[in-house]
Amino acid sequence: MTKVLYTCGWIILGLFLFTTQVDAATVTQTIQREYVVSRDKVSVTETLKVKLNDSRFEIPAGNEKFLIFNPIPNDPDAQSKINKTLPTISVRNALGTAVNFSTQTTGQNIEIIVPRSQIIRFGTEFVLTVTYDSYALLYQTGAIFDFYPPSFSKDFVFSDQNSELSISTRVKIPASLGEVNFTLPNKAATLVDGFWTYDFTHQELTGTVAWIQIGTKQFYQFELRQPVTGNSVIPFLQNKYSVLLPRDIVSGGLAQSVFFSEISPSPTSTYIDEEGNLVAEFFISEGTSEILVKGYASLVQDTSFDVKNSGTLSQLSAAESHKYTAAAEFWESTAPEITSAAAGLKTGEDIYSLITGSYKFVIDRIDYSDVKRFGINERQGALKTLQGGAAVCMEYSDLFIALMRAQGVPARAAFGFGYDPRAGDTLDTAHQWAEVYLPAQDTWLSVDTTWGESGPEVIGANLNHFFHYVASTDPQTPAPVTAQLYGQGGEIQPSQFSITALPSIPSTDFQTQAEILEKFPKNESPYILQLILDYSKELVIGVLVISGLVIAYKLVRARRTPLQSTPTPHLSAHNTPRL
Repeated sequence: MTKVLYTCGWIILGLFLFTTQVDAATVTQTIQREYVVSRDKVSVTETLKVKLNDSRFEIPAGNEKFLIFNPIPNDPDAQSKINKTLPTISVRNALGTAVNFSTQTTGQNIEIIVPRSQIIRFGTEFVLTVTYDSYALLYQTGAIFDFYPPSFSKDFVFSDQNSELSISTRVKIPASLGEVNFTLPNKAATLVDGFWTYDFTHQELTGTVAWIQIGTKQFYQFELRQPVTGNSVIPFLQNKYSVLLPRDIVSGGLAQSVFFSEISPSPTSTYIDEEGNLVAEFFISEGTSEILVKGYASLVQDTSFDVKNSGTLSQLSAAESHKYTAAAEFWESTAPEITSAAAGLKTGEDIYSLITGSYKFVIDRIDYSDVKRFGINERQGALKTLQGGAAVCMEYSDLFIALMRAQGVPARAAFGFGYDPRAGDTLDTAHQWAEVYLPAQDTWLSVDTTWGESGPEVIGANLNHFFHYVASTDPQTPAPVTAQLYGQGGEIQPSQFSITALPSIPSTDFQTQAEILEKFPKNESPYILQLILDYSKELVIGVLVISGLVIAYKLVRARRTPLQSTPTPHLSAHNTPRL
């Protein structure tokens, strides 16, 4: 299937070579690219060398063109980055002498045009070096840096009958900037003069997204606002809301810890459900319009975690297999079309191999739909997705989960927020991905097939993903919010969630998940009894007030009624006193 989103839009060669046709000549072209990363920019050096190897021909004068590329589609800061880059551009010849050049802006990119008056003849080598500072290849989000070296489309032609092109790419990252989390493509580094140094051939950067993430910790600030309504119709019977709060979780090599700075009003109780989700229960007083939850999250990545150490199907317990491989609404793992596709993917018992096979199948079989994303976005489930339905993240996840379950691999859904700076994603866009259980390490592993559609393979935890909760019964259970509404309770409104990446968590008063659970323990009493217990003080005060009013009323009546002798009335069976 045709890939979509922004992949093909930016994995192109970062410069244009000479355009003059040299018939039947043998031309050797080499480009050496070096990217030196710092905290706020990337210093780039590109050296072009052209050599003619056939004495019968020459390369006439012309123009050499270089492209300074911005990988972010519709980057709102493109013009600002262009303005910062333009003054840093320098072009020099083989002797180090400055060469005249001109520039023009094409969209959000810069094209450098260098006139070449020199005729390239046999035995001579033409050399041109361009240097500049790029502000478009490096993105800091919170505590992490994402660097995107320009790569090449899979159909880019490096050689033909007339010429041969070779491109080498060196990336230098100061060790002081932080630990490198991962590289795409996967590449070992060497430490040279305080820089982690990576060397890529053009073959390694062809048909892929190049991405280096620096930093193994990320921090987020979150705010959850849940609209609520109180009940003024039935005394002492208040509306009850159950809200899923951001949670602690360990997923493969990622550990997320949450810290709460404010929960208002205070919850009646909190507890952990069977999937480890954090649930808070609230009784809502009349006049309360929302539940407000504020806090922070710390994410730590273990770069030594081996995702390939997954284990086999035979290592799974019967309970795990029964609970996490069953068919469910939108996860139709027993539907004939699903089981048929899964049977073709099941090549053995190694769970990692089953993950990668299903991952590739999903991104090759379906396409991402921007129409669905920005239009009517109703969940359609795995089966309809397999049959060609429009897909966004939940369809990618649902189909992958159904395929995993059909192969006997425990899988569930994860909900939260995932973003990729290259795509212009915002942090507070809700996202769904999958988790697969690895019996060899007794842990769940994040798998995001949606990101695989756009280039990078995300099998394993990622600092660009923030967990809210997980679901295993079906993708709609548990719901983010449920409520028991009485009288004028109204309807349940969706939560409003915002999240911001931070370089660190500020020094402030907050409570951990464990402290919240201890402070507001789960009350196992029946709902009506719980209401009575929770409002016993109000009931006692109410009874005392009413009793006092009754006594005062009787005392006043007693003072106003004159004493007199009154005959005692005769009561009979047919003369019943009226109260």
